[in-house]
Amino acid sequence: MADALPFTIFLASPSGLDAERELVRACVMQFNATEPKPPVSFAVVGWEQVRGTARRPQEAINELIGESHFLIVLFRDRWGSEPGSPWGYTSGTEEELFTSLLHLGESDRPMRDVWVAFLSHEAPADEIHQLRDQLSKKNALLYESIVDVRDLKQKLGERLRRWAPTVGVKVANHVDLLPSSGQDVLRAARLRLRGQKLVELGEHQAGLTSLGEAARIGGPSEHLAYAQQRARSGDLEGATASTQDAIDCFTTGEGHLHTPQAAEAFAAQAGIYRRQGRDWEAVGRLEHALTLVGSQDPTALKVRCRILDELGLAY
Repeated sequence: MADALPFTIFLASPSGLDAERELVRACVMQFNATEPKPPVSFAVVGWEQVRGTARRPQEAINELIGESHFLIVLFRDRWGSEPGSPWGYTSGTEEELFTSLLHLGESDRPMRDVWVAFLSHEAPADEIHQLRDQLSKKNALLYESIVDVRDLKQKLGERLRRWAPTVGVKVANHVDLLPSSGQDVLRAARLRLRGQKLVELGEHQAGLTSLGEAARIGGPSEHLAYAQQRARSGDLEGATASTQDAIDCFTTGEGHLHTPQAAEAFAAQAGIYRRQGRDWEAVGRLEHALTLVGSQDPTALKVRCRILDELGLAY
């Protein structure tokens, strides 16, 4: 146990909270040195750990969140700057929060809990008011009101002591919360996961219905999950249309085209083309998809390898 790797806490906040971020790190270090029995340790990571990238920076940050076990979010007066998100998030911190909540609902992700702290300020941004009101009315997840630095230290210590006994257990938790865009990304993800589980259980029609509703309100992930099940059901024309809906999110919407996610949408459509006997169209789609993943980060490399495999089979 002494040599066990620490559980990762991603620390999210808008700018202007440098002192508070350092306090969180100091509290975690103190906890690691004095509290855990049996030994459990935490490591704090944040946007500072993300190396420069040609992609949208927030995507690289989101990948780090995808590897984290817990999230701490700090808000005071600022909401944060707009991250260029295809989902309409109006601040990077908001996108980090909702990315974590999405992972919280997936059993194969390490994310175990999310803790939001609202630091006292006489005039916080309107978006902070709205988020806090939602959390209060819906009892969506735990949050704390922080009076001062001493209060933050005390309540963070309590949260770490509660997390320590549960680090080895992941229980998927679905949260009901709307982002500032009004796009119900959490409900869409919940419907997608439900549909996929129903299909696994042999309830194909019920699963297809749930996936269709997820695609109606969701984004590329939901469109591709719906396309996959439509193809399995023999509806290749419908599956092609659903993959096109996913592609349209990147070509005509606010999504970024030169991303692994966009490449996967084109590759998924190529897979439908192959089933339809349209092999050369599939080859063309896959070759174009490769041009969208030129970066060398791990996610892009995995997607590139999958597309190369599919391209070899298509040839």
